[in-house]
Order: sequence, then C-alpha cells, then structure tokens
Amino acid sequence: MNYDEGTAIVDNLKNRRIVIVNVTGVEQKVGHKILDFLIGAIYALEGGLQQVEKGVFILTPSNVEVTSELKNELTNKGIFSWSK
Repeated sequence: MNYDEGTAIVDNLKNRRIVIVNVTGVEQKVGHKILDFLIGAIYALEGGLQQVEKGVFILTPSNVEVTSELKNELTNKGIFSWSK
C-alpha cells in the first residue's frame, strides 16, 4: 500500500463507503504501519474497524454498524469465517 492507496481508502470512508482491507502477504512491519494509519483515520471519522479474518479488516464509516446478522450471513455464505 502506498500513500495514494491509503488516502483513497480514507476518502471512501469519508464518502460513507465500507472498505475491506487485506494485509495478508504484506510484510508485518508494513502491515502495522498501514493499520496504524487507518486506525487513526477511523478514530478521526468516528468509524469502526473489525477484524474478519487474520489480516482482513472491515472499515466502516460512522453511519454503518456491522451487526451479528451481517456477520452470520457473511460466514454462512463462506465469504468470511469472522474472527471472534
């Protein structure tokens, strides 16, 4: 991920879009930097971040709540196993 990709993710959150970020396969140090940047943005935008699988995160704007029904639906469809 480079600066432009990071700002594009934040722009999507500002525009009230859900973003899924996958840092699997990324060097651990780089992955931490990416998540640090995005966590700061989520905090500033009052959004949410949840880990859905190892290295996979769903970022939500302030107007979106990930409900247990959505988690179950995504799990049942085999999209995510959803981390506990």
